[in-house]
Amino acid sequence: MKQLITLLLLLFLSAIQIVAQIEDDYQDSIEVYILDSYIPMEKPNSFLLSFITSDSAKTFLIINGRYSIIISEEYVENHKAEIDLSQYKFDSLSILYVVNAEDKRGNKYRSQVYEVDLPVERKIESHANLFSNCLFGAAIYAIPSPQLIFASGKNSFGITKEIPVLAKFSGGYNFPVSYFSIEYSHSPKLIAKNLFRVGYKQLFEMPVVEYLSIGINGFSNFKSINGVSPEISIGVYRFSNLFTVYGRYRYNFKPNDSTIKFSELSIGLFTSFFTIQY
Repeated sequence: MKQLITLLLLLFLSAIQIVAQIEDDYQDSIEVYILDSYIPMEKPNSFLLSFITSDSAKTFLIINGRYSIIISEEYVENHKAEIDLSQYKFDSLSILYVVNAEDKRGNKYRSQVYEVDLPVERKIESHANLFSNCLFGAAIYAIPSPQLIFASGKNSFGITKEIPVLAKFSGGYNFPVSYFSIEYSHSPKLIAKNLFRVGYKQLFEMPVVEYLSIGINGFSNFKSINGVSPEISIGVYRFSNLFTVYGRYRYNFKPNDSTIKFSELSIGLFTSFFTIQY
């Protein structure tokens, strides 16, 4: 168990180092000042945007964490664009966007998240899309995650369902940087067949994969079995701009009781769509 904990700590420190290197590329060297940001009622498919930067920069937008749109291909301080929205689909009543800038020295900056309301014509369409997506998302998200459990030299299967409850976002708004979750697990062949968990997870957006997550959980069957379960998971594929398929490894143990320890591998779906932001 000590070797496993040491391995998890090494993975955590490595992830912190990688993220620190990535964040070094996003220095606070450029400030963005929005001048105009609106969609006129007479042109509901046109997003009018203008802003200035504190230094000459190339800029592009990331809309809803999904669409990338170039604003300025040259190094300038005044930026202006009329963006045609007819080719994009939106599932909410407003648009969230982030300004990304790069100065002549190669320093990069990612602004805060800005918001612009959709006009009535597009809101009607968005209402319908939002309702259908909610129904579809709820049906998909209700599917529990399968588990392969290793305990006392034997393998067995189980199911689990994690629900992120509180999430904190930063930067580009693709994934939360951290979240709190509740979870229910059912494993027919374990001593504790039903376990309830409360956990905290830290997410790091990574190249190649979607994210790396390291977390810690407390679990209980509300009787005699209470324990701790560190975990690591990797988000590998995102679809519908809502769900991310992930693989997870978790080690479960009860302190001061060597009879309660087991590990598990699971595959599941992660989404922050239903969480409360803090």
